[in-house]
Amino acid sequence: MAACAGRNLVWCIEIRLQRQRLQGNLKFLYLSDSLELTRVPDLSSVPKLELLFLDRCRSLIEIPSSIDNIGDLELLKFLCINASGMKTLPTAINQLKNLVDLARGDLGNLRLLDLRDSSELTRVPDLSSVPNLEFLSLRGCLSLIEIPSSICNLKSLTLLDISFCQNVNGLPENIGNLELLQELNIFSSRIKALPSSINQLKNLVDLNCGLCEGLTLPPLTEHEVEVRIATFLEFRNCINLDKEKVMEDVLETHLLNDEIVELCIPGDEVPQRMRYKNQRGSSLSFTLDKPNLIAVSLCLVFNPKNHYCDFVLLTCEAQFIDKSGHNSDFVFDFPHLLAVDGLESKHVCLWNKLFNMEDSFVEASFQFCLYKYSSSIQGAGPYTEGMIKCGVHPIYVRDDGGYSTTDVSHPWGKEQG
Repeated sequence: MAACAGRNLVWCIEIRLQRQRLQGNLKFLYLSDSLELTRVPDLSSVPKLELLFLDRCRSLIEIPSSIDNIGDLELLKFLCINASGMKTLPTAINQLKNLVDLARGDLGNLRLLDLRDSSELTRVPDLSSVPNLEFLSLRGCLSLIEIPSSICNLKSLTLLDISFCQNVNGLPENIGNLELLQELNIFSSRIKALPSSINQLKNLVDLNCGLCEGLTLPPLTEHEVEVRIATFLEFRNCINLDKEKVMEDVLETHLLNDEIVELCIPGDEVPQRMRYKNQRGSSLSFTLDKPNLIAVSLCLVFNPKNHYCDFVLLTCEAQFIDKSGHNSDFVFDFPHLLAVDGLESKHVCLWNKLFNMEDSFVEASFQFCLYKYSSSIQGAGPYTEGMIKCGVHPIYVRDDGGYSTTDVSHPWGKEQG
């Protein structure tokens, strides 16, 4: 049985549930978009309730602790409070042992907690009692002023999103305790510095710091790096960063050839140490002077101006020629769509590709280009407009199993353009 589904409750202020009419069989209560709803109904008459929707109830600022019978809803599986006026969560919510979704998540044995766009939320509840939390989104919580250090007790957390929290100006110093954290998004927050303990996050693969004005970074390569799938460092429009230092650190990681690292950062120069550069174009070709090519580091300076679409996909089309003249073609995508409207200036994208070449190639050529995406355009291209500069650095395997790369100062290193 469902109640209130399909009804227009925009101006509803209070709902009363009558035990004799519902006979305790109600399982689904949909109050979404009840903009004037200020009170949660007495739920004691609906012990079989499984789904409760309170999303976008902007006048509902709390589930009062006096309604402690919410903790008695032993069958409640889904509680949605997205974009509500909720400021705090009742302590009794931890008694909901069968709750598998909160906004789109899991409490009781909490794994996913989605509080996106709860613009009136001023503080995060103490979540140290839910150690299995894996996903925490506070995106767009405009009234939130701090991230409590208790979050760092969540040893299972893999994603923390505090993007667009424009009153949050720092992260807990002990954030390095989040041993399993893979994705950290602080896009468009007021955070000015990352704690040095971020170097302890050895499972971190995606760090998004775009639009964090004045952001400063600790060295990101101090700790011993473990092999992992990919790390994405995004610093869109962070104009006050030491961009040259960040790019050189990423290139150094590429040359060590022990992980995949992808970077997007404001700038208009190819890293100085990159061996082959084209300072006025989008293509490169050169002779491979060593056998056993195992990786390449790729760089593109891109100007988003005059690209009328929502997103662009940057890519590099590579061709290798062996001694017999046989061609082998590869496509090396920058594996992240870039929102054109979110880029305010020229940006540098730096990424690497690892591979196991069975053949020894002698010639290589690279063409950088882009494809456009929007609601009306899907993969239009390739285009080379806006490709200002590019660079490629080949990486080889040595006879002893180590990795070899020729420094830019070597006499056969060269620039084009």
